[in-house]
Amino acid sequence: MTLALENINSYYLDEQKKLKTVVNKILSDFGGIYQKDLDDFYSIAGGVLADIASRWDGKRDFDGFAYSAIRNKIHTEITRRNRIKRTLDRMCISLDTPVPESNATIGDLIESDFNIENKIGLKESQCGEEEYIKGLSLVERKILNMLQDGYLIADIEEDLNLTHKEFNNITNSMKSYEKRRPLMRDNTKNKICKVECKEGCRMMRGGTAEKSKTENYSVATIVGQLKNRTLRDDFLWQRDSGQWSLQNKSMLIVDILLGKSLLPIIVSEEIVNDMVSVKWLIDGKQRCTILEGYVNDSFRISRAIPNGVIQYSTYEKDNSGKLVMDEHGYPIPAYREMDVCGKFFSQLPSELQEKLMQYQIPVTMNLGCTKEEIIYDISRFNRCKPMNKSQTGIAGLCEDYLMFTDKILKLDFFNEFNKTSNYTSGQHRSGNMRRLIVESIMLINYMDDMSSNFEKNCRFLSDTGNDIVFNNFYELIKRLSKSATEEVASIFNQKDSFLWFKLFSEFITYNMEDSLFVKFLIKFKNTLHSKEVNGVAFDDIAKNGTKHINKIHQKIEILETLMYEFLNGTEDKNVEGVNDAEDAQVDTEDVQTDDAENINIDDAEDTYFDDAEDDENINGAEYHIKDNDIAGLVGNDEDCVSDNEDCINDNEDCINDNEDCFEADHKDYFGEDNNVVTMLNTA
Repeated sequence: MTLALENINSYYLDEQKKLKTVVNKILSDFGGIYQKDLDDFYSIAGGVLADIASRWDGKRDFDGFAYSAIRNKIHTEITRRNRIKRTLDRMCISLDTPVPESNATIGDLIESDFNIENKIGLKESQCGEEEYIKGLSLVERKILNMLQDGYLIADIEEDLNLTHKEFNNITNSMKSYEKRRPLMRDNTKNKICKVECKEGCRMMRGGTAEKSKTENYSVATIVGQLKNRTLRDDFLWQRDSGQWSLQNKSMLIVDILLGKSLLPIIVSEEIVNDMVSVKWLIDGKQRCTILEGYVNDSFRISRAIPNGVIQYSTYEKDNSGKLVMDEHGYPIPAYREMDVCGKFFSQLPSELQEKLMQYQIPVTMNLGCTKEEIIYDISRFNRCKPMNKSQTGIAGLCEDYLMFTDKILKLDFFNEFNKTSNYTSGQHRSGNMRRLIVESIMLINYMDDMSSNFEKNCRFLSDTGNDIVFNNFYELIKRLSKSATEEVASIFNQKDSFLWFKLFSEFITYNMEDSLFVKFLIKFKNTLHSKEVNGVAFDDIAKNGTKHINKIHQKIEILETLMYEFLNGTEDKNVEGVNDAEDAQVDTEDVQTDDAENINIDDAEDTYFDDAEDDENINGAEYHIKDNDIAGLVGNDEDCVSDNEDCINDNEDCINDNEDCFEADHKDYFGEDNNVVTMLNTA
């Protein structure tokens, strides 16, 4: 009996932490329960523990025995409550019952359940509506009022003389993190936390106490402190949140679910006076606000990320949802996996929700800081330059091919001091030269599979490429470098070289002197660049600097046509048997071409890729529309699936760097079959 009491006491330590954990786990298996009823079930579990104390034989595991008994009792209680709710209330009448002397029904007279938090994407009703509305512009307030009054989106656009894109831009602004933050936080003005300083504060100012310390915060702690403003993220000298693309935000969530490590966040403690301090989040604001937003269902995980399948452990359950026990009374462990792409936080299984919330983030705390010191720290923590798209994307290339890429780049042709080409040391340092090699090999060998995403190109080569394509490209550059001259050096730059490498790979199939290719380049540089082919000149396509895949196809087609005409018109080297421009068929043994290389512009992949080190990558965005689900007034941060998956209106209505899309036909604007609103109201 004494041992049983000791086991029972363990359930009541730390404010019944163990007891509440067991009960919460059991209730989650039944779909959850109202917060107001939790204490009832805690009491029921306490009664069960008292009852089994006399029935426990000391041989079986006490925790397993207690878990089974508590679960059975809770199941019985839930069944009893559900039976009561199903009892017919004979006094009920239909909401469709007409109101006498009126065209309305009883349902029409019920007060609207319109709620700002629900429409903004929050999971529960919270204070801050007044401050939120104050932060809206006049047009945004009009839209909010009209939505509250039940106006359709088309009617709002017509009344306010807005295009659909303008409406989306405005509503996207309404749901931005900075504006909806009052709805997620305790908005007591300038709330600060009191600390026991006295002599300690004076010691810190004198420099004799520690200036920093390290500790860990769980995601739940960070979200909670941001909410109640004991951790502040609105230091005036900081940049706003929302700097990350949807794909990067999604990868942060997935990295945490995979258990990957994160760099520390930096919190600086400002001493206001001898009894009061404020904790400022000065580095890691983007990560922390992304976590807060995801926990509040502000965005779905992007479908464009490569590793969205998460494995997790749980317990076996039977068809009725009950835990399956082994012969010793222990729950039988099981292992599951889930693709979290396209999922809100609320759609994750409870095991993954708990894993995310309990994840420990390292924190470095700067103690006893002045405002000037905090400003200096913000500056010094942001001096470094982040990796660009070329440097991060190369991670998709396997080690062997990366080594081969670097071997190619060691050729004299790519040397910054080479006088027959135009490359710089900065392009090598930035990783853009590696990108040039990968994209050149893709264009020459796998043009139809070329992607807008550099990392995808790298992964494609890792999975599909072979040593032959790298060897061939190596030999191609060695051959080209022997005939290239200073006159064409400006043509071989980081931006356009892959076009000329592709064209040279076509030229060598003609079995002609390589010097003719250089002559063509000189002719192109001097005059042919402005010559029209089918009404379009190379300059017309290149003047806006785009690398749209359709444009690349057009450029290649124009260059091939110009080269064909130039070679056919060469007086000293008549190209007998060069392929006819229309059918691209081989007429002699001396000239070999492949009609498979002819480009159908209409069928070209409609994608983009960058050419500059710091270009914005719009491909991380994801277009995703599902069952008219926009999850609220201004939606949640809907991911828009990359590679043109499910884009609406040919992507014309994608806004904010293609990161958020609004559905064109909002049949049910306020959630997926109202499930979101129902869930929010229930919460």
